[in-house]
Amino acid sequence: MLEILSRDDIPHPALEVVLTIDEETGMDGANALDTSVLKGRMLINLDSEEEGTLLSSCAGGIRADTKIDVVAEETAVETFKVSVTALAGGHSGTEIDKGRQNAAVLLAGLLKKAGIERIADFSAGSADNAIAFSAGCVIEKDEGKERLLKELFEEAKNSFCPDDRKAVLTFEDAGKTALLCKKDSQRVLSYITDVRNGIVAMSKNVPGLVQTSLNLGVVKTENGRVLLSHAIRSSVNTEREELQKSVAALAESLGAKTDFHSGYPAWEFFENSKLQKVFCKAYKEMYQKDMTVSAIHAGLECGILSGKIRNLDCVSLGPDIFDIHSADERLSKKSAERTFRLLLSVLEKLR
Repeated sequence: MLEILSRDDIPHPALEVVLTIDEETGMDGANALDTSVLKGRMLINLDSEEEGTLLSSCAGGIRADTKIDVVAEETAVETFKVSVTALAGGHSGTEIDKGRQNAAVLLAGLLKKAGIERIADFSAGSADNAIAFSAGCVIEKDEGKERLLKELFEEAKNSFCPDDRKAVLTFEDAGKTALLCKKDSQRVLSYITDVRNGIVAMSKNVPGLVQTSLNLGVVKTENGRVLLSHAIRSSVNTEREELQKSVAALAESLGAKTDFHSGYPAWEFFENSKLQKVFCKAYKEMYQKDMTVSAIHAGLECGILSGKIRNLDCVSLGPDIFDIHSADERLSKKSAERTFRLLLSVLEKLR
């Protein structure tokens, strides 16, 4: 967009360029945008990750934050921190169907199976819309429990998908650390292992498309509270609402509370889209093959903006980006160049 604005030699129709903030953390920019100043009724959204695919609809979603108040008790025992690291992680919309382990859920499950009674400083993940690829927790130092946890981890690892086979379980001394009381420790572990996570339902209309999912992306322990942040997604509003109810009910049963925020609507398919037709024609002319028109389980700002602007014709496209929201995220420069040329061809046709 900035390149087009900086040049005088690119044929195009009248353009309005919209740059938003906080797309990854709740779409606050799109939600706050005053669309009354916009005249256009066609939106080309440059926020997709697969060249040759034109997105025409997406899931809606909402953020959920569960807060568990806990009490730490001073202890004279030695402790160590047990950590799961080097899982693949990834975007909770586009990679949720890859069978990748959630580090928070994995670690909590191991601790429960090993009979760990008291914990402290449970932490995992960095964003609610990213599958947690690492997690750590402080427990009482016990060589027998350490051996058992290692055995349980190796046993679990046999069922990991190939992307997660590099995962490791490590232990390091944590000194004499205050641990949560037994009751609060079990409340935290039970919430993490019992809350729905991953795929909840697949689409009955679009083969291979995730319809509803929930991702526990962040666990933080601070100031006498454990905060657990989720991203809930669904293209069916009733399923999203039922999932919200189940999260809130579980939290309530454990004496905790869940707050929901940053909701955004689904972007529904528009059958008579002029933009779809122009993009597909331009792509066919450039590459002598059909462009894929598809839906995505991840959330896009098209849903919010089409909800604000009546009859808004939207498409979303972008170059190849790999391992999104993981430590290995990367962009294909050649793909970006081709996507830019396609965009220029479409803009010329739209004059």
